[in-house]
Amino acid sequence: FLTLNLIEYIRHDIKHAMGNIKERETRTGTVLKVSELPDAEICEGDASEAHIHFVKTVAFLFEKFEPDAWWYGVFEIEIRLFETSFLVFIKRRIMQTLFASFAAFISLVVLREFQPWIKDSDDVVAHAAQCLVFLWLFALQAYDALRTIPKVKNPNLVWATPLSVLTILFVGFSIKKGYDDFTEVEQRRAGAEQNVPATRPKRRSTRR
Repeated sequence: FLTLNLIEYIRHDIKHAMGNIKERETRTGTVLKVSELPDAEICEGDASEAHIHFVKTVAFLFEKFEPDAWWYGVFEIEIRLFETSFLVFIKRRIMQTLFASFAAFISLVVLREFQPWIKDSDDVVAHAAQCLVFLWLFALQAYDALRTIPKVKNPNLVWATPLSVLTILFVGFSIKKGYDDFTEVEQRRAGAEQNVPATRPKRRSTRR
């Protein structure tokens, strides 16, 4: 929460820097990072070198998200902690999976409502990934319940097989989305280069 307060403190600089990145990307077709911008385009007004350095240092927390979703990077870190490391404080496994499932559901709601990623394809991949995480966590709870039923001999097959297939499909889907994004960036870059007029050195006149 301290990190969230620090990010909130520089949210105006975040909007300023991300606006300049978007303008440069539209003009040149090149995807830039905050650290690659000139200092004058990172912060508004006369900012100190220490303040600009701080914005560059924490840029990884916000530069992939929409300016209005400056908080999402910290939120995602908290969700990952609730789904993994925080579970060591809960003894019962069924309560661990229940708590992690609740965290995954909250993340799904936030992704659906805010769509924080700059690229729409990233929103789609993130939403699909979080759905898969939620299904795996739900399957762990169902596995504990199915083990108590004597008639069910192999509860693993009930959930593991379809979820494994979904995981393989998700990996292929993510690779395709990544390739499509890479192709789009290359096409935009090539189009920007074609729109820039070629400058040739002037020839010296040989006439006297």
